[in-house]
Amino acid sequence: MTRYAFLFTYLFAAVSACGGVLGFVAGSPVSLYAGVGAAILLALGAYLGSRGKVPGAILALVVSVLLAGRFFKTGVLESPIQIWPATTMVVLGVVAAALLALAIRNLRRRA
Repeated sequence: MTRYAFLFTYLFAAVSACGGVLGFVAGSPVSLYAGVGAAILLALGAYLGSRGKVPGAILALVVSVLLAGRFFKTGVLESPIQIWPATTMVVLGVVAAALLALAIRNLRRRA
């Protein structure tokens, strides 16, 4: 189960990076920095977590929650519901956070 949490986090990181690039192409350089920056943090957290490092998994969990919250606020609450990027990022963020929370629990039990 723990392995799948980190694999899913890598997928979430890839989607975040793609979203940043798409935002940049649409004229938002801030989207590129935020999307790629979040992707790097997610991938780093997944890598460290997959190596048994709880702080890495916590980093990925925090980034997932922050991304889900940001897109829920701006893409779901403040405007008409958009499938991309808002709803996609919220769903991926919530699923990643749930999987990572379980992974953290499992990593702490092993220690």
